[in-house]
Amino acid sequence: MISALFFALGIEVSQNFERAAYWYRRAADQGVASAAYNLGVLFERGLGVPRDPEAAVARFRQAAEAGHAGALNALGIAFLSGSGVARSGGSVDLVPAGQHRRQSTRRL
Repeated sequence: MISALFFALGIEVSQNFERAAYWYRRAADQGVASAAYNLGVLFERGLGVPRDPEAAVARFRQAAEAGHAGALNALGIAFLSGSGVARSGGSVDLVPAGQHRRQSTRRL
């Protein structure tokens, strides 16, 4: 995961979000919660990967299941905005949004 951070931040190498996404994905697939969260951020913003809100939410969920506070917060925001999550009847479901946001503040 250190390689991913170096590429994402441009530390001692040229900044390269595609390489960062590659390394984050490898670490996330091995269960590293912070890598899953960071990969979700890249998907959310379209940095080094195509913008994909659904893939972002999937990675945020993966990290949230491991208790990552940032991922819990990101899930709450996704539910509030309806980005990358299914809306029930076209409206935003505020229950999961509030649950994820509360859990994130408990982790901090």
